Amino acid sequence: MSIHWADLRHRRLAAAVVAALCAIPQLAHSDAPQPPPFDLASLSLEQLGNLQVTSVSRKAQRFNDTAAALFVITNEDIRRSGATSIPEVLRMVPGLQVGRIGTDRWAVTARGFAGRFANKLLVQIDGRSIYSHLFSGVLWETQDVVLEDIERIEVIRGPGAALWGANAVNGIINIITKRAADTQGVLAQAGAGNREKGFATLRYGGKPDDDTQYRVYARGYARAESVDANGAGVGDDSLSKHAGFRLDRRIDAGDRATLSGDTYESHSREPSTRVSVLPPYVASPLGTETARGVHLLARYDHTLTDGSQATLQAYAESGFIGSDPIVEHRDTYDLDFQHRRLLGSRHDLVWGLHYRVSRDDITTPLSTLQIAPRREEFRIVSAFVHDEIALVPQRLRLIAGAKLEHNSYTGMEPQPNLRLLWTPDPVHAVWAAWSRAARTPSRSERGETFDFQVFPPFSAENPSPFPVLLRSTSVGVEPRSEKLAAFEVGYRAQLGARLAVDLTAFANHYTDLHSSTLGPAQLVFDPVPYFLVPAPSDNSLSAHTRGFEASLDWRPLDRWRLQASYTLLHISLPTTSSDALRNALAQAEMDHTVRNQLSLRSLFDLAPGHQFDLWLRHVSRIAFSDVPAYTTLDARYGWRPTKNFDLSLVGQDLLHERHGEDNQDFTFAPPLQVRRGVYLRATWKY
Repeated sequence: MSIHWADLRHRRLAAAVVAALCAIPQLAHSDAPQPPPFDLASLSLEQLGNLQVTSVSRKAQRFNDTAAALFVITNEDIRRSGATSIPEVLRMVPGLQVGRIGTDRWAVTARGFAGRFANKLLVQIDGRSIYSHLFSGVLWETQDVVLEDIERIEVIRGPGAALWGANAVNGIINIITKRAADTQGVLAQAGAGNREKGFATLRYGGKPDDDTQYRVYARGYARAESVDANGAGVGDDSLSKHAGFRLDRRIDAGDRATLSGDTYESHSREPSTRVSVLPPYVASPLGTETARGVHLLARYDHTLTDGSQATLQAYAESGFIGSDPIVEHRDTYDLDFQHRRLLGSRHDLVWGLHYRVSRDDITTPLSTLQIAPRREEFRIVSAFVHDEIALVPQRLRLIAGAKLEHNSYTGMEPQPNLRLLWTPDPVHAVWAAWSRAARTPSRSERGETFDFQVFPPFSAENPSPFPVLLRSTSVGVEPRSEKLAAFEVGYRAQLGARLAVDLTAFANHYTDLHSSTLGPAQLVFDPVPYFLVPAPSDNSLSAHTRGFEASLDWRPLDRWRLQASYTLLHISLPTTSSDALRNALAQAEMDHTVRNQLSLRSLFDLAPGHQFDLWLRHVSRIAFSDVPAYTTLDARYGWRPTKNFDLSLVGQDLLHERHGEDNQDFTFAPPLQVRRGVYLRATWKY
C-alpha cells in the first residue's frame, strides 16, 4: 500500500516510521501458545463497573468512582455494532449528536452546537489530539483506526478543560488502542457491500523477546456515493489507505516505553456551493479533497523510588489537506509531562506541563475564500494540577483542579474545575460538578474573507436591480476565546450483576460565542454593479443549554444484553438583536440541535458461535437542515464456526430506502441522503 508524500516534511517523518520498524529484530516463528487477550465481552456488569478508565482524572481509576458523565464503549460493543467507522460507533453514546453528511463526512458533537465543523469537542487517539487547528474540529474522513485494535473508547460529556485544555468544552472522546501484547499473531479482514464497496485490513503482531511486543498493519477501503432526494448518485465516493505500527517494551517492573506511528492518504469528492455576482449566482460543482499525513508518537511511563508515577509523551505529525477552496500544509509538535503522587492517606495529586507548536502554510485557490497571512505559527503552553481529596474515606471525595493555559492568540486562559463524589455504599454514586472551559479561536477565525451568499436582483430578499453579496470577514479582528461555565449532577447505580443505570442533568452558560454582524452596504462596479455587504466577525453571542442524559444496561439472561439511552437537549440563544445576521446565526444554532434522541441495542447469543444483534435509533427533526425526524434499524448476524474465524452479515438503515441526517453547515450545499446498506465481513485470526 504505497502513499505519495507531497513534500520533504512528510518524507522525513515517514523515514522515522520506517526506521523504527526496521529496528525491530526479526521474529523467529514460534509454535508456543500465546495467552488470550483480555476479553471485555466476558465481564459482568459488576466487573465493567470496576473497569479501569483514565480520561476523567488522567489516572487509572474505577469506572464507578468517576465524578463525570462518562460512557465507555468496549471492543465487544464495537464488534457487535456492525459499524465500520468511529462516528458510527459513537452513535450509542447518550449526549452525542452524530449525523452523516455524505459518504465520508460527519457532524459529531456533544450537548449542542452541531455541524461538520463542530468546534467544542476534543478528540484524542492514545493521548494524541486529532482536532484541526484550521477550524478547531475533527476531519473524521482522515481518522480510520483499525476498529479491532481499539481496546475502548471513553467519552466524557461535559467540560474537561481543567485537565485536557482548549477545546475540551462540551466533551472529550478518548480512543485507546490495545497494547501490542494483545494483538499478537495474524489478523486478516475483508468485506464488501453496496455502501461499503470494499475494505480490507492486514495486521501482524510479534514479540522479539518477553519484554518487547509489536504490531504492524495496513488497511484500506472504498465507499460508494451518497444520493440526493430523488435517489440519484451525487458522485461523493471515497478511497482511503492507512498503515502503521506500535512497539511496546517493558524496561523493568515499573517502567514501560511505547513507540507508534501511522501514515494515511484519503481521496474524496463532495458537492459544494460557490457564489458569484454573475448569473446564475450560485453553482454546485463536485469538489475534490485529498488528505495525507504521518505521525510518530513516543511515551515513557516511569515509577519513581517513592512510588509516584510519571509519564512523558511526545509526538510529531505532518499533514496535508488539498481541496478546491483551500490547501493546507501543517506540522505539529507536542510535548506532555505529568506526575502522580499520593500525599498522605487523603490526597491523590496529579500535575503536569504541556507545550505545543503548530506551523501552517495555507493557500486559497478560489477568489471567494481568502485566509491571511499565508503562514502562521501557533503555540500553547500550559500547566495543570488536580487533587482528589478523601473528605470521608470510601464515602465522600472532593476533586479540585485548574489548568492555566497560554496561547499565542488570546493569551492566558484559566480553566478551573470542582467536583464532589458521594458513594454511600458500593452500589450507588452521586456526583456534582462546576467547571469552566474555553475554546481557542481557530486559524480560520483570524484573517479570513469568505463570500457565502448572493441574493439575486429582484428576488424576495433583494428587490433592488443589483445582486447583493454577503462577505464574512475577520480581517483586522482579534477574536476572543469562547467561554463556558457548566454545572452538572449525576447518579450512577450498579443494581446487582444484571442492571446498571446512569443519569446526568446539566445546565451550561456560554459567553463570547463567535458570531457576525452586518456592515454598511457598498456599491461595487467590477465585474458588474453589485452591493457588497461585509459581515465582520465578533464574539457577541451568548447561549444557555440544559439537558438530561440517561443510559441503562440490562442483562435479563446470560446470553441476552439490552442497552438503552435517551437524550433531551434544549438550547437558547437570544434573537432580539437589531442585527438581522446575528439573529439568523443564533437561530441557526438552535435549529441545528437535535432535541430528542433514543437508542436501543439488543445483543443476543442464539447458540454457541451464533449471534443476532439489533440496533434501533430515533432522532428528532433538525430544522436547520430540513431533516425530518427518523427512526432507523441496524441488524447483524454473526457466525463463528471456529475460534479463529468470524463471519458477519450486517444491514444498516433498514427501515428506509434512504434518509437525510445532516447538512453542510453554512456552505448551502445540496442536502445528501444515506442509503440503506448491506455488507458481509470476514475476519480471520491466527
